[in-house]
Order: sequence, then C-alpha cells, then structure tokens
Amino acid sequence: MPNKQKADQVAALTERFQHAASVAVTDYSGLTVEKATLLRKELRQKNVGYLVAKNTLLKIAAHQAGLKDIDSYLTGPTAIAFGTEDPGPMAKVLFDFGRTSEKPKIKAIFIEGRLYTGAEIERVTKLPGREQLLSQLIGNIIAPLQNFVFTLNAVTRDFVGTVEALKEKQSKSQ
Repeated sequence: MPNKQKADQVAALTERFQHAASVAVTDYSGLTVEKATLLRKELRQKNVGYLVAKNTLLKIAAHQAGLKDIDSYLTGPTAIAFGTEDPGPMAKVLFDFGRTSEKPKIKAIFIEGRLYTGAEIERVTKLPGREQLLSQLIGNIIAPLQNFVFTLNAVTRDFVGTVEALKEKQSKSQ
C-alpha cells in the first residue's frame, strides 16, 4: 500500500512528465555536489528542471504520463531532466557537461514521446535552437520575395535608363 508522501511524489512527477516537451534520463553516479550544483544552474538557465527520484516512482509516473519505453533506462542512480521548451539546449548542456566531467551520462532522451539513444543523442545536441530555426525559416521565405523585388527594380531601372538615353539622344540631334 503506497503512502501519501509517495503518492504525492508520483503525482508531481507525472505532472512534470506530462508538461515536458523533452525528458533526458541520465546516470549521475560519481557526480560531486559542486558539479551537480553547477549542472543544475546551467540547466535552469535553459528552463530545464533536473531532479533525482526513486526509479520505481519514476516508472510509475512515466507510465501514467504515457512514456512506456522508459523502463529499461531507469536502472541504477538516475536523474531526470525535464525541458518544457526547446530540447536542443537541454541536450547540449547535458552532453557538453558530460563530455568535460564524464558525468552525467545521458542514457536516453525523449522528445515529445519519441526515444533517442546512442548516436542519436549527439545529433539531438547539434540541433539548432528554436529561435535559430525560426529565423532560418523566415529567411527562406523572404529570400525569393527579395529576389523578385530586386528583379522588378532592375527592369524598372533599365527601362528608365533606356528612356533617359533616348531622350538625351533626341535632344542632341535637335
């Protein structure tokens, strides 16, 4: 029979899983308190929560939130990062931090319910941020329009230049 405290923890974790756009499962064993604090600070700057909870509670909460593939990654010392916005920066912070201090090791990343593991995780870390993607999209939409306007301006400029040249030629011949 679960006690009230565990039921409350599961409810809070379920809510975090449901509201997260991305979830990273990490192995934090060997991470010192100083480095864990630094990692949390870096993640907080990217609007990412990072917490440690019992694997059984995490499994229950993940199942209630609809993440069925997470069970095999919830073994050993596990910490979860919950990102509510863009998954790229979260993955990049975890990956870069793990590369410099060898911990935490990313076991898996779930982005909107899809599982990424192994080499796919590194590809996720190289994704551009939401702002950069939006600016690229806008640039791709605007570029053909700008070319069209420049072409129209060139035609008009050439036409006016031709008319001016004819006008000068006629004024010289008179």
